Amino acid sequence: MEYIYTITTLRGLIIALGGTRCVGWYPTFEQAEKAVVENQQDIYELGYYPFCVIEKVQYGIYCIKREEHWYKWDEDLERYIKISRKPDLFAGSCCYSLG
Repeated sequence: MEYIYTITTLRGLIIALGGTRCVGWYPTFEQAEKAVVENQQDIYELGYYPFCVIEKVQYGIYCIKREEHWYKWDEDLERYIKISRKPDLFAGSCCYSLG
């Protein structure tokens, strides 16, 4: 089984209104996390996307996520930081990048 690590930025409560954006993927978690933590190419988009999730998914069509790693923008540090669990406002949803 081969997997990819997708990176999706999330606006917040307006997911249904286009509040998510899959900005890319990497073949390893380490590469994906580095891109998120470094805010490469301004995936935060100057405040538009305060949340970010890295999903481990099997490549292909109709992929089911296998893992989620959540990040929230920290204003003081000016970067995404990993958070321990999925934010409550996303509790009822999954498969943000593909699906």
